[in-house]
Amino acid sequence: MNPDAQLFEDFKPRRNYGWIEATVAEHTELMSWSPDDIVLDIGCGQGRATRELLLPKCKKNSKILATDAFAEMVEYGDKNYPHERIEYKVQDFMDDLPTEWKGKFGKVFSFFAFNYMRDFKELFTRIHDVLQPGGEFSFISVATDPAFKVYREIAASEKWSSYIKDVDSGVPPTQDWDDICEEFKKLAEQCNLEPIRVRLQYSENPYPDMKAYMAFFQSVLPSFIMSDIPVDMQEEFLDDCSKLVTKHGIKVMSDGQTIYVSNLLIVYGRRPKDK
Repeated sequence: MNPDAQLFEDFKPRRNYGWIEATVAEHTELMSWSPDDIVLDIGCGQGRATRELLLPKCKKNSKILATDAFAEMVEYGDKNYPHERIEYKVQDFMDDLPTEWKGKFGKVFSFFAFNYMRDFKELFTRIHDVLQPGGEFSFISVATDPAFKVYREIAASEKWSSYIKDVDSGVPPTQDWDDICEEFKKLAEQCNLEPIRVRLQYSENPYPDMKAYMAFFQSVLPSFIMSDIPVDMQEEFLDDCSKLVTKHGIKVMSDGQTIYVSNLLIVYGRRPKDK
């Protein structure tokens, strides 16, 4: 994603916070809490959801380690959403993890971060490894999105193909799964995780116009997609993207209101206790 925390803060879909709030409320009630639980938040972004939505639902003595791959996001969260029970840390979950994380966490949460990860088998193997036996996980991930189709089409175009390599590394595997819930259940079980509640949720997020939607599009665009595009051509690139989004499912109403549509994968599960 674009590591501009303020841009992400300003244009993240407001209804996403509603999905996070509802999911956290549902899943934390299902969880078994210990007084000394340590909670891992993977991909905390600018920290707002961690501080305002997750922390109030964690038991009062639990602590949260909020991680993100981008230092800009972590610094923003530490400055704007601090709390004595939250530690913000720069950590890409798909890079080398601290050895002391093995079996450390009682709970793992993630909101709208797994859709930046291509290798779900490795991702959920790592989640298994950092959870305590009997530890629980909860996440929301964008499963399918018109933007993913835009990435692929524009990367295949004659005009932009030389600048964008391995575009599929910015598209989650769920975009190509026929039965997303069943495919996820099978994968989780292969990683020795127990999926308990798995559902697909259709979501619509309105923006006042295409300009506002494209600001959001830019804020979540995987950074590698534009990294090799010359600065003086980036505005043209985003304009070309804007011409494709309606083709792939973004709705523009008669008054100009632009509706961002996606399907969300919402999951609660656990690492089984050792036998």
